[in-house]
Amino acid sequence: MRPTVLLSLVATLFLLLAVTYSLVIPPFEATDEVSHFQYSQFLKEHRRLPRQAHQREQLENVVAHNPPLYYLAVLAVVWPVDASDLAQVAPLNPDFLWGDLNAGGPFVHRHDPVGERFPWSGAILALHLARLVSVVAGVFTVLGAARIGQRLLGPPGGVVVAALTAFLPSFMFTSATVHNDAFVTLFGVWALERLLAISEEGASWRRWLVTGVLLAAAGLSKLAGFLLVPLLVPAALAAARRQGRHPAFTGATLALATVLVLATPWFAWNLATYGEPTGYLLFSTNPLFPIREAPLPLPAILPEVGPRSLLFHTFVLAFGYQDRLGPSWLYDAARFLVVIGVAGLLLRLGREPASSLRALTRPPVVIALLALVLFVVSLGRYVQTFLSGGHGRYLFPVLPILATGLVAGWSAWLPRSARPATLALAAAALAALAVATPFLIIAPGYALTGEVTGARREELARRPPLATFDQQIALLEAEVRPTVARPGEEVRVRLVWQALTPVLRSYQVFVQLVGPAGGAGGVNRAPGNGLAATSRWTPGLIVEDELVLVVERTARPGRYEVWTGFFQRESGARLPVSSGPDRGGTTVIGQVKVPPPPPEVPPVALPFVYAGQLALEGRSEIPPVVPGGRLPLVLFWQALAQPREDYSLSLQLLSSQGVVAQLDGPLGGALPTSAWEAGERLATHHELPLPPTLPPGRYDLIAVVYRLADGSRLSAGGTTAPVIASVEVGRMR
Repeated sequence: MRPTVLLSLVATLFLLLAVTYSLVIPPFEATDEVSHFQYSQFLKEHRRLPRQAHQREQLENVVAHNPPLYYLAVLAVVWPVDASDLAQVAPLNPDFLWGDLNAGGPFVHRHDPVGERFPWSGAILALHLARLVSVVAGVFTVLGAARIGQRLLGPPGGVVVAALTAFLPSFMFTSATVHNDAFVTLFGVWALERLLAISEEGASWRRWLVTGVLLAAAGLSKLAGFLLVPLLVPAALAAARRQGRHPAFTGATLALATVLVLATPWFAWNLATYGEPTGYLLFSTNPLFPIREAPLPLPAILPEVGPRSLLFHTFVLAFGYQDRLGPSWLYDAARFLVVIGVAGLLLRLGREPASSLRALTRPPVVIALLALVLFVVSLGRYVQTFLSGGHGRYLFPVLPILATGLVAGWSAWLPRSARPATLALAAAALAALAVATPFLIIAPGYALTGEVTGARREELARRPPLATFDQQIALLEAEVRPTVARPGEEVRVRLVWQALTPVLRSYQVFVQLVGPAGGAGGVNRAPGNGLAATSRWTPGLIVEDELVLVVERTARPGRYEVWTGFFQRESGARLPVSSGPDRGGTTVIGQVKVPPPPPEVPPVALPFVYAGQLALEGRSEIPPVVPGGRLPLVLFWQALAQPREDYSLSLQLLSSQGVVAQLDGPLGGALPTSAWEAGERLATHHELPLPPTLPPGRYDLIAVVYRLADGSRLSAGGTTAPVIASVEVGRMR
C-alpha cells in the first residue's frame, strides 16, 4: 500500500479518535481548559487581552501570560454562541485537590449530566466547538509529522512517525481539548518541517516568508514557539551551501522580519503593560502560581525529567488536570520501548560509525537535534522555576523528532526486510491503545462507582434508614465482616448510602473501632476512593461502598463498636446524626471482637469449672509479696460453652477472720464473658492490692465468679469460693 494512502488512513483514524476523545472527556476537565476557554470569551467581551497580576482579585485570567493566536481562532469559531452561562454550567468543585482523588473526587468542576447531554447549548456547545479547533490542529500536526519523518527517514518512515505522533494517547488528549498547546504544536511542527526543507533543498523568498509566518504563529500561540526562531541561522548556513550566501541570508532575514512584524503588536502590548516584551518575567515570579522558593539545582533536575517522573508519565498518557494516569504497565512498556530505541541508536553508531556520523551531520538532522536541545533545555529551566513544571505536552512541538529517533533506534535491531512489517505492527499496537484509551481508561476514570440500580435499588429505597446525617444522607445498610479480628488483620465494612438532597460538598466517610479503652483502628476517605464523591450525589441516588480498616497492632483485647459517619476534610467537623444511634456525629453499625493472643500453658494447673461454662485451667506462680504491695496474678480460662451473660470476678485474700484484701471487676475486662466463644482460651491479668497493715503470714486466695445484677455466685466443684492459691505475705524490710 502506498505511503500516501497509509498516511490518509492514519490521519482519518486520528480525526475520528480525537472527536471521540473530545466527547468522552467531561466538559472543562482538562488542564486549565476553563481558563483557556475564558480567555477567548474575555477577548469577545472586552476587545483586549486579559492582564496578569500578582493579586488574585486583579488577575483577569489564569493563562493571561499566553499570546492570543489560539484564543482568537477559538473565538472565530464560537463567536455566534452565547456562552454567558459558563459560571452556571461549570461551577468549581470546592473540594478538588490536585493529585488527591480522595479529597474531592475526580472533577475540578461540578457537573449536571442532563445539561451536558446532546443537543448542547450555551457554554457546553461553545466548548465542543472550541475543542474541534484543537482536533483540526491535531490532524494537520500529524500531516506535518509525516513530512518531518519522511525528510529524516524516507517515505515509509514518515508514515510510522505520523502514526507514533497521532496515536500517542497524551497527544490525542491534548488535541481533543481546549488548550493552546494544540496550536504551538501545529505551527511548531510545520515551521520545523519548513526549516528542514530549506536546509536540504534551499528556498525561494516565498518559502522563507511562509517559514517566518509559521514561526510567528508558533510564538503567538505560546511563548515556547519562539524557541525555533534561532534555527533560522543553521537553516540559512545550510541553504547557503546550495544556493549561495546572498539568497540564503536574505531569505533568513525576510523570515526573521516577518516574525518581528507579526509579533510586534503582542510585544508592544507586553512592553506597555508589564515593562518587558514577553510578560514572562511577571508570570515566572507570580506568587499565585506554584513557584519554587529557589531555583532547583541542576543535579536535582534529572529526577524531575527522568523515566519515572511526572514529565515522562504525562508525555505518555495523563488526563484530567494531568493528575490522572493510566495503568502502570503502560508506562513500563513505554520505558522499555525507549530503552530499546536509545540502545538501537547506540548500536548503529558503534556498528556503522562512519555512516552514522554522516547521517548525524546532515543539515536536516542537525536542525532537528538543535530543536530538540532547545526545547529540552527550556523545559529544564521551567522545571527549575515551577513546582510540578515538567509536563510532557511541552515537548509536543518536537514530538516528531522524538518519534523519528525511536523509529531509527528500533530499526537498528531489525533486518532490513523485517523493518516495514515490524514498524507497522508497532504503529498498529499504538493505534489500538489510542482506540482503547477513552473507553477503558478515561471514561472509567470518571465513572460513578458503586451506584445501585434495578430491583435492588427499589428494595433498598423502601427500607427505613439505619441513620441519617444532617438530613442529607441516609445509611440504608451496613455489614461488618469479620466480627472477630486480631491485631494487624483487616475488617471490611460495607455501607449503602442514599442521597436525600443534593449534596454540595465532598465529605469524607469514616469507619472507626472504638472500645472502652479508646480506638483500635480506623479509615477515612471519599466514597468509592473519590469516584463516588458525595458532591456527585443527586437526590435518590443509592451508592454502595466498602472500606477496609486494619486493627492496630497495639489494640488491646476487647469488644469494639464500629462507628461510621461523615466529616469535612478541611475543618474536621462531622455531619450531625439526624436520626438513629448517635455517638456525637457518628452512628454505631456493629461490633468487632479483638481476641487476646493464645495463652501459654499455665504454670500451675487448676481444676475448677464454673456453672459448666467457664473452666479456670490454671494460674501463674505466686511471687513473694509484702504488706502495702500488690499481688500480680494471671488466670487462664477456657469457655466450655458460649457464656450466656457478662460475669464479674472477685479475687479475695482470706484469713481465719475473713476477707483481708479484695479486687472486683468484669471478668475479661474489655472483653466481657458474653463475647467469649465456645472453646476459646484466654488469659486475664490482675493485680490485687494488699493493705499496708496486713500482718505477715499465709492466706488463701479465692476466685469468685458472680452476676453483678444480683450478686449470685457460680458454683465451681461444689463451692462458690474455690481456693486457687495459698499466698505467703512476708515482712516489710
